Amino acid sequence: MHPPPPVTFAAERLDLIAEGEAAHFWYGPRRALLLDTIAAAGLATGSRVLDVGCGTGGLVRALLERGYDARGIDPWALRSGLDPARHVVGQAEAVPAGDGSADAVCAFDVLEHADDGLALAEFARVLVPGGRLFVSVPAHAWLWSARDTLAGHRRRYSRRMLRRRVADAGFEVERIFGYQCLLLPLLAAARAMARLRGRDDTSAEDRPGPFVNAALLAINRSELVFGRVLRPPTGSSLVLVARRRSETRAVGGH
Repeated sequence: MHPPPPVTFAAERLDLIAEGEAAHFWYGPRRALLLDTIAAAGLATGSRVLDVGCGTGGLVRALLERGYDARGIDPWALRSGLDPARHVVGQAEAVPAGDGSADAVCAFDVLEHADDGLALAEFARVLVPGGRLFVSVPAHAWLWSARDTLAGHRRRYSRRMLRRRVADAGFEVERIFGYQCLLLPLLAAARAMARLRGRDDTSAEDRPGPFVNAALLAINRSELVFGRVLRPPTGSSLVLVARRRSETRAVGGH
Protein backbone atom coordinates (compact mmCIF):
# COMPACT_ATOMS: atom_id res chain seq x y z
CA MET A 1 0.00 0.00 0.00
CA HIS A 2 1.30 3.44 -0.89
CA PRO A 3 1.68 6.18 1.76
CA PRO A 4 -1.03 8.82 1.33
CA PRO A 5 -0.05 12.13 -0.28
CA PRO A 6 -1.15 15.48 1.15
CA VAL A 7 -4.90 16.11 1.00
CA THR A 8 -5.76 18.62 -1.73
CA PHE A 9 -9.47 18.96 -0.90
CA ALA A 10 -9.89 21.63 1.77
CA ALA A 11 -12.24 20.99 4.67
CA GLU A 12 -13.90 24.33 3.95
CA ARG A 13 -15.05 23.05 0.56
CA LEU A 14 -16.73 20.13 2.29
CA ASP A 15 -18.52 22.59 4.55
CA LEU A 16 -19.76 24.43 1.47
CA ILE A 17 -21.06 21.16 -0.02
CA ALA A 18 -22.83 20.27 3.22
CA GLU A 19 -24.45 23.70 3.28
CA GLY A 20 -25.96 23.44 -0.20
CA GLU A 21 -26.29 19.70 -0.79
CA ALA A 22 -30.00 19.44 -0.03
CA ALA A 23 -31.21 22.14 -2.43
CA HIS A 24 -28.42 22.99 -4.90
CA PHE A 25 -29.24 22.32 -8.56
CA TRP A 26 -26.16 20.15 -9.04
CA TYR A 27 -26.14 17.78 -6.05
CA GLY A 28 -29.66 16.36 -5.91
CA PRO A 29 -29.99 15.27 -9.54
CA ARG A 30 -26.40 14.02 -9.50
CA ARG A 31 -27.12 11.83 -6.45
CA ALA A 32 -30.21 10.41 -8.16
CA LEU A 33 -28.21 9.73 -11.33
CA LEU A 34 -25.44 7.92 -9.47
CA LEU A 35 -27.90 5.77 -7.51
CA ASP A 36 -29.71 4.89 -10.75
CA THR A 37 -26.36 3.95 -12.30
CA ILE A 38 -25.45 1.68 -9.38
CA ALA A 39 -28.88 0.04 -9.44
CA ALA A 40 -28.66 -0.55 -13.20
CA ALA A 41 -25.41 -2.48 -12.69
CA GLY A 42 -27.39 -5.21 -10.96
CA LEU A 43 -25.47 -5.34 -7.67
CA ALA A 44 -27.03 -7.90 -5.35
CA THR A 45 -28.56 -6.77 -2.07
CA GLY A 46 -25.91 -6.99 0.64
CA SER A 47 -23.03 -6.27 -1.75
CA ARG A 48 -20.03 -4.66 -0.06
CA VAL A 49 -19.71 -1.13 -1.45
CA LEU A 50 -16.88 1.27 -0.62
CA ASP A 51 -17.58 4.96 -1.23
CA VAL A 52 -14.10 6.46 -1.52
CA GLY A 53 -14.17 10.20 -0.93
CA CYS A 54 -17.58 9.92 0.73
CA GLY A 55 -17.68 13.57 1.79
CA THR A 56 -20.80 14.26 3.84
CA GLY A 57 -21.76 10.56 3.89
CA GLY A 58 -25.03 11.08 2.04
CA LEU A 59 -24.39 8.39 -0.57
CA VAL A 60 -23.43 5.83 2.08
CA ARG A 61 -26.72 6.48 3.86
CA ALA A 62 -28.67 6.14 0.61
CA LEU A 63 -26.91 2.87 -0.25
CA LEU A 64 -27.62 1.46 3.21
CA GLU A 65 -31.30 2.30 2.74
CA ARG A 66 -31.21 0.29 -0.50
CA GLY A 67 -29.84 -2.79 1.23
CA TYR A 68 -26.15 -2.56 0.38
CA ASP A 69 -23.36 -3.08 2.93
CA ALA A 70 -21.96 0.39 2.32
CA ARG A 71 -18.96 2.01 3.98
CA GLY A 72 -17.31 5.38 3.44
CA ILE A 73 -13.71 6.53 3.30
CA ASP A 74 -12.72 10.19 3.41
CA PRO A 75 -9.80 12.32 4.68
CA TRP A 76 -12.29 14.39 6.70
CA ALA A 77 -14.49 11.53 7.99
CA LEU A 78 -13.79 12.24 11.67
CA ARG A 79 -14.11 16.01 11.30
CA SER A 80 -17.50 15.58 9.64
CA GLY A 81 -18.90 13.56 12.55
CA LEU A 82 -19.77 10.53 10.43
CA ASP A 83 -20.63 7.21 12.07
CA PRO A 84 -17.24 5.58 12.85
CA ALA A 85 -18.82 2.15 12.49
CA ARG A 86 -19.34 2.88 8.78
CA HIS A 87 -16.71 5.52 7.95
CA VAL A 88 -12.94 5.65 8.26
CA VAL A 89 -10.27 8.22 7.50
CA GLY A 90 -8.40 7.47 4.30
CA GLN A 91 -7.53 8.55 0.78
CA ALA A 92 -7.92 7.17 -2.71
CA GLU A 93 -4.20 6.51 -3.14
CA ALA A 94 -4.03 4.40 0.04
CA VAL A 95 -7.46 2.83 0.63
CA PRO A 96 -7.72 1.42 4.18
CA ALA A 97 -9.30 -1.87 3.12
CA GLY A 98 -8.06 -5.37 2.49
CA ASP A 99 -7.35 -7.00 -0.85
CA GLY A 100 -10.55 -8.24 -2.49
CA SER A 101 -12.70 -6.91 0.33
CA ALA A 102 -15.25 -5.00 -1.80
CA ASP A 103 -17.79 -5.97 -4.45
CA ALA A 104 -18.01 -2.38 -5.72
CA VAL A 105 -16.09 0.87 -5.34
CA CYS A 106 -17.61 4.31 -5.85
CA ALA A 107 -15.28 7.25 -6.49
CA PHE A 108 -17.47 10.20 -7.31
CA ASP A 109 -15.54 13.41 -8.02
CA VAL A 110 -12.41 11.93 -6.48
CA LEU A 111 -9.90 11.08 -9.22
CA GLU A 112 -9.39 14.71 -10.19
CA HIS A 113 -7.98 15.34 -6.69
CA ALA A 114 -5.64 12.35 -6.72
CA ASP A 115 -2.73 10.64 -8.37
CA ASP A 116 -5.24 8.76 -10.46
CA GLY A 117 -2.85 5.96 -11.44
CA LEU A 118 -2.24 5.07 -7.78
CA ALA A 119 -5.90 5.53 -6.90
CA LEU A 120 -7.15 3.24 -9.65
CA ALA A 121 -4.56 0.62 -8.72
CA GLU A 122 -5.89 0.75 -5.16
CA PHE A 123 -9.48 0.35 -6.36
CA ALA A 124 -8.44 -2.70 -8.36
CA ARG A 125 -6.65 -4.12 -5.30
CA VAL A 126 -9.62 -3.86 -2.93
CA LEU A 127 -12.15 -5.16 -5.47
CA VAL A 128 -12.94 -8.81 -6.03
CA PRO A 129 -12.35 -10.06 -9.60
CA GLY A 130 -15.39 -8.93 -11.55
CA GLY A 131 -16.13 -6.22 -8.99
CA ARG A 132 -17.67 -2.99 -10.24
CA LEU A 133 -16.15 0.46 -10.33
CA PHE A 134 -18.32 3.59 -10.49
CA VAL A 135 -16.57 6.89 -11.18
CA SER A 136 -17.52 10.48 -11.90
CA VAL A 137 -15.08 13.24 -12.88
CA PRO A 138 -15.24 16.81 -14.18
CA ALA A 139 -15.08 16.93 -17.98
CA HIS A 140 -13.31 19.08 -20.57
CA ALA A 141 -10.02 20.85 -19.88
CA TRP A 142 -11.45 23.96 -21.56
CA LEU A 143 -13.94 24.30 -18.69
CA TRP A 144 -11.10 24.84 -16.19
CA SER A 145 -11.86 27.79 -13.91
CA ALA A 146 -11.17 29.25 -10.50
CA ARG A 147 -13.70 26.77 -9.15
CA ASP A 148 -11.38 23.89 -10.10
CA THR A 149 -8.44 25.60 -8.43
CA LEU A 150 -10.36 26.28 -5.23
CA ALA A 151 -11.61 22.68 -5.14
CA GLY A 152 -8.07 21.33 -5.40
CA HIS A 153 -8.54 19.71 -8.79
CA ARG A 154 -5.46 18.49 -10.65
CA ARG A 155 -7.19 17.94 -13.98
CA ARG A 156 -10.43 17.67 -15.93
CA TYR A 157 -10.98 14.63 -18.15
CA SER A 158 -11.89 13.81 -21.72
CA ARG A 159 -13.74 10.57 -22.47
CA ARG A 160 -10.61 9.13 -24.08
CA MET A 161 -8.37 10.08 -21.16
CA LEU A 162 -10.72 8.63 -18.57
CA ARG A 163 -11.22 5.40 -20.50
CA ARG A 164 -7.47 4.91 -20.98
CA ARG A 165 -6.59 5.54 -17.33
CA VAL A 166 -9.24 3.13 -16.08
CA ALA A 167 -8.43 0.42 -18.64
CA ASP A 168 -4.70 0.67 -17.88
CA ALA A 169 -5.45 -0.09 -14.22
CA GLY A 170 -7.00 -3.46 -15.05
CA PHE A 171 -10.63 -2.61 -15.69
CA GLU A 172 -12.99 -3.36 -18.53
CA VAL A 173 -14.89 -0.15 -19.24
CA GLU A 174 -18.60 -0.78 -19.77
CA ARG A 175 -20.14 2.69 -20.03
CA ILE A 176 -19.16 6.35 -20.15
CA PHE A 177 -21.76 9.09 -20.33
CA GLY A 178 -22.24 12.72 -19.38
CA TYR A 179 -24.04 14.65 -16.67
CA GLN A 180 -25.26 18.24 -17.13
CA CYS A 181 -25.31 17.95 -20.90
CA LEU A 182 -28.21 20.41 -21.24
CA LEU A 183 -26.45 23.00 -19.06
CA LEU A 184 -23.06 22.56 -20.71
CA PRO A 185 -23.45 25.46 -23.21
CA LEU A 186 -24.55 27.83 -20.43
CA LEU A 187 -21.71 26.74 -18.16
CA ALA A 188 -19.15 27.10 -20.95
CA ALA A 189 -20.39 30.62 -21.73
CA ALA A 190 -20.36 31.64 -18.07
CA ARG A 191 -16.81 30.44 -17.56
CA ALA A 192 -15.57 32.01 -20.77
CA MET A 193 -17.11 35.32 -19.68
CA ALA A 194 -15.47 35.07 -16.27
CA ARG A 195 -12.06 34.53 -17.89
CA LEU A 196 -12.54 37.50 -20.19
CA ARG A 197 -13.41 39.68 -17.21
CA GLY A 198 -10.52 38.32 -15.17
CA ARG A 199 -12.86 37.28 -12.36
CA ASP A 200 -12.32 34.34 -10.03
CA ASP A 201 -15.58 34.65 -8.09
CA THR A 202 -17.36 31.29 -7.85
CA SER A 203 -20.29 32.43 -5.71
CA ALA A 204 -22.76 32.39 -8.62
CA GLU A 205 -22.24 28.64 -8.99
CA ASP A 206 -21.81 27.87 -5.31
CA ARG A 207 -24.81 29.90 -4.10
CA PRO A 208 -27.15 30.73 -6.99
CA GLY A 209 -30.25 32.78 -6.26
CA PRO A 210 -33.46 30.85 -5.58
CA PHE A 211 -35.07 31.48 -8.96
CA VAL A 212 -31.91 30.66 -10.91
CA ASN A 213 -31.34 27.57 -8.79
CA ALA A 214 -34.92 26.39 -9.36
CA ALA A 215 -34.59 26.80 -13.14
CA LEU A 216 -31.27 24.96 -13.28
CA LEU A 217 -32.62 22.24 -11.00
CA ALA A 218 -35.57 21.69 -13.35
CA ILE A 219 -33.20 21.37 -16.32
CA ASN A 220 -31.01 18.81 -14.57
CA ARG A 221 -34.05 16.82 -13.47
CA SER A 222 -35.38 16.77 -17.01
CA GLU A 223 -32.03 15.41 -18.16
CA LEU A 224 -32.40 12.55 -15.69
CA VAL A 225 -35.77 11.64 -17.21
CA PHE A 226 -34.62 11.40 -20.83
CA GLY A 227 -31.25 10.07 -19.70
CA ARG A 228 -32.85 6.87 -18.47
CA VAL A 229 -33.55 6.10 -22.11
CA LEU A 230 -30.55 7.72 -23.80
CA ARG A 231 -27.53 8.75 -21.75
CA PRO A 232 -25.88 11.90 -23.15
CA PRO A 233 -22.34 11.42 -24.49
CA THR A 234 -20.96 14.44 -22.66
CA GLY A 235 -21.69 17.10 -20.05
CA SER A 236 -19.86 19.12 -17.45
CA SER A 237 -19.10 15.76 -15.78
CA LEU A 238 -18.46 12.23 -17.01
CA VAL A 239 -19.74 9.07 -15.34
CA LEU A 240 -18.01 5.72 -15.91
CA VAL A 241 -18.93 2.14 -15.06
CA ALA A 242 -16.26 -0.56 -15.26
CA ARG A 243 -15.56 -4.11 -14.14
CA ARG A 244 -12.32 -5.35 -12.61
CA ARG A 245 -10.62 -7.91 -14.80
CA SER A 246 -9.42 -11.15 -13.24
CA GLU A 247 -5.79 -10.15 -13.73
CA THR A 248 -4.56 -6.62 -13.05
CA ARG A 249 -1.18 -5.00 -13.22
CA ALA A 250 0.32 -2.20 -11.21
CA VAL A 251 0.45 1.19 -12.88
CA GLY A 252 2.37 4.33 -12.08
CA GLY A 253 0.97 7.73 -11.26
CA HIS A 254 0.02 10.38 -13.80
